[in-house]
Amino acid sequence: DERGGTALKEESSSASKLLVVDCYATWCPPCKAAAGPYARMSEEFGSCIFSKVNVDEARDVARELNVTAMPTFKLFRGDSELAACQGWREQHLRELLAKHAPVPSKEDDAAHDLAGFADAD
Repeated sequence: DERGGTALKEESSSASKLLVVDCYATWCPPCKAAAGPYARMSEEFGSCIFSKVNVDEARDVARELNVTAMPTFKLFRGDSELAACQGWREQHLRELLAKHAPVPSKEDDAAHDLAGFADAD
C-alpha cells in the first residue's frame, strides 16, 4: 500500500500493529529487486501493515524518516521506530520482521515437536 506523508504519520502513531515502510525510488535497481519479495512478505506477515514511500514523490516524508539510501526499510510501532535497514538484503529484513512480529510457521512447530521428542531419550 502506498501512502502520502500525512497518512503514513497518522498510521504509525495510531497503530498497535507493526508498520513496515519501504522507502524506494522507481529508478533504483535494488528497489526493483525488492518489490516482489516485499509483496510476498506482506502476505506472510499478515499481522503487520506494509507501506511504500516513493522518495522522489514524497521528499518531505523521506527527509523526516532520514532516508539517505534506497531502498530503506523502517519498522514502527506507535510513535517508535524499532528498526531500520538500508539496501536490499532479504534475509536481514526477514530477521527484523521475525524479531518484531514473530509468526510461528508450521515448520517451526514441527521442528520444536521433534526436538522435544529427541530430548525424551
